Amino acid sequence: MTVNEAEYSGLLLCFDLLEDQDRTRLVICDDSNLVIRQMKGEIDCKAPVLTLLTQEALRQLGTWPAHGLLHVKRAWNASADSLASAALQREAGVTVQEQDWDDLVTLNRLPEILTATTKETTLRISAMTTRSHRKVPNQEVLQEDAVRQLRVDRIRQGQDEEK
Repeated sequence: MTVNEAEYSGLLLCFDLLEDQDRTRLVICDDSNLVIRQMKGEIDCKAPVLTLLTQEALRQLGTWPAHGLLHVKRAWNASADSLASAALQREAGVTVQEQDWDDLVTLNRLPEILTATTKETTLRISAMTTRSHRKVPNQEVLQEDAVRQLRVDRIRQGQDEEK
């Protein structure tokens, strides 16, 4: 199995693990620029096996009404890189022991840039109306979209700072 085939196999496994989840929004963060660009249709697959894997991944991604693909530098998700390296060295899967969880959490830097934090007081402003027939936008959905965009922007900013 090639590295790229392993990347797609991991992606397909993620889809299998998400099978029973609500189909709201899915954002795939991957350190394989090739996989992300092939999934976005930016570059073609030359290898027949990768073409089949890409088609299956796109089919499964299509079952999510809202989805995004984001390339993340390997350094920002060192826990996944560590597990992949261990699996390649053993030429088999890796079983993570409970005492190793803390190390993996420490290696994973994605929460640093995905979790919005602020020291400032946040104000909540709501529009008011006296007409009952007007539809008021769902503030919870608006906040989720804003947080999601903030997370993507923070990933890009963090990666740009490392260049």
